Amino acid sequence: MSCKAKIETTVVDGFPLVVSKLLKFSPLFVVEGIMSKSLNAMFRPSIANGDLDFFNGKLLNVCVTDLGFSFCITSDENGFRVVHHYRECDLYFSGESYCFMLLMTDKVDPDMLFFQRKIKITGDTDLGLEIKNTLANVDVCERIPALLSPFFDRVSNEILASKV
Repeated sequence: MSCKAKIETTVVDGFPLVVSKLLKFSPLFVVEGIMSKSLNAMFRPSIANGDLDFFNGKLLNVCVTDLGFSFCITSDENGFRVVHHYRECDLYFSGESYCFMLLMTDKVDPDMLFFQRKIKITGDTDLGLEIKNTLANVDVCERIPALLSPFFDRVSNEILASKV
């Protein structure tokens, strides 16, 4: 294995541990603020077009199992907000971080992740299908900062090579 391949494998294998430590020691309001701003930036065109109106007033819980981290997403006319869990959610997604990375970077068919139960959905499955279909129509990698795009692409390719 080349040095470059070893480094990439180490990054992929160590990613959950590093992120979980960052999340553990970061104030919740900071994490929620960064995540809210990131979601709004990535989905700004879809929000402006009304493509996400179906999600207004709904609450999605996302549990990233290998990070031991869970958060809720809701939206209204002002866009997305990441909030601390405060009531029963309409929909629950759970899975490992690498599955969400593959979903976000569109490296695998989203249906595969759901049907193989790598990402589990409980609750309002109609809402879950709408969210999945919306994600399938958005190229998230084109909407993240240009500096991060190569990193996400390389990490997701390494995940494909080693985990799926």
